[in-house]
Amino acid sequence: MLRLSLLSGLALCLSCTDLGPVECTEVDCNSSLVITVDHALPLSEGGHLLELDTPNFELRCSIPSDESGTESCFGFRFATMTWDQSQIVITLTEPFFDTDLNPEADPWSEVSLSIQKEGAEVAGAVIPVDGGEPQTPNGEDCPPVCWEATASASL
Repeated sequence: MLRLSLLSGLALCLSCTDLGPVECTEVDCNSSLVITVDHALPLSEGGHLLELDTPNFELRCSIPSDESGTESCFGFRFATMTWDQSQIVITLTEPFFDTDLNPEADPWSEVSLSIQKEGAEVAGAVIPVDGGEPQTPNGEDCPPVCWEATASASL
């Protein structure tokens, strides 16, 4: 009789899927998007304007007449851009969340890039975004979910 009770209890336990509330820690993380653009543009020959259109905002970055440098950008407060004679790198921290447009803060599928000189576009591209794997520092069923997304293009 005791053996039957133990087997019945084990069968009931195996059929249970809810083992109680999930306990979450409060470890924080930040999502990021790093966009790398290889180019052969003569950036040192005059000021250029880089515009990046995302589903949440438009970013505008000025590239002065320097062979290399680092600048902050207008349109999103957590954006920096570095460049040299062969590459432009734009780093965005926490870019995906928007209360109305993207409340789940999922990575976008693409961004649009335009580089202008004296008001005329000299290069542009629609760049696919690789969201990478979701980062869940507190466990799969606990917030937050963060992304280390990347995008790259050659102009």
